Amino acid sequence: REAKDAERLYGLSSLTRNLVSSIGSICGEVIRAMRAGDNTKEFKFQLGKIRVGKSRNLAKADKAFSLGDPSWKLTGQQPGAYGWQNIQYTEVNPWNWAPNTPEGPFIVSELEVFNDEGTPLPVEKQSKPIRLMSEHQSFAAATCVYFDWEANNGLGAWE
Repeated sequence: REAKDAERLYGLSSLTRNLVSSIGSICGEVIRAMRAGDNTKEFKFQLGKIRVGKSRNLAKADKAFSLGDPSWKLTGQQPGAYGWQNIQYTEVNPWNWAPNTPEGPFIVSELEVFNDEGTPLPVEKQSKPIRLMSEHQSFAAATCVYFDWEANNGLGAWE
């Protein structure tokens, strides 16, 4: 029984990773075709909505997030722009298979940052906090958790 459960979790983890990776690849292509300042693209799908944009300043790129670290703001002399993808899973939580998944109602927010050519960039060791879901004024009650893909022997888990 334990082996079957582990096999099931492995399969669902792999499927979720592939889903997230595929969405990121598609959004990377959209970003590659965009210019800084173009209108944000919004796509509704069965799990929620995807917003994609391109900006020279990720502290003010969208109402849903803010990256305050100065490295995410290009000066007038610096070429290029940053792309971004913000997914809000509001209909279905694709990580609901993971042990200890928080109970709904929920909003799962995923933010990915790209270079000008649509290649994902790591967001690590920020000097200022990253703000997610900043378009919401407040919640009556909320729990903030992080999905760590390295936890649970690489299957992922809520932290």
